[in-house]
Amino acid sequence: MLELAERRVLVWGSRRWPWPSTVEGAATGADAAACGWCRRLGLGNDRHRCHPVDWTSAKRERPQEWRMAGPERNTRCCCKSDW
Repeated sequence: MLELAERRVLVWGSRRWPWPSTVEGAATGADAAACGWCRRLGLGNDRHRCHPVDWTSAKRERPQEWRMAGPERNTRCCCKSDW
């Protein structure tokens, strides 16, 4: 397995693609970095969307499977085109 000395984010897409939207989940780590980047660039709500998970509700509604709420939110963010 390849291990890098520093963390990296790879961004790719079409050369003719308009300015992309950034979707993040209001968590620590990569989400916080993406949020900070959007704020520094002054991206508004039309280009920066934040979709946190309500962990309290997830734990209450599915005590055995609450941790799946994060990956499920990530999948919805990737698949939904109007976010």
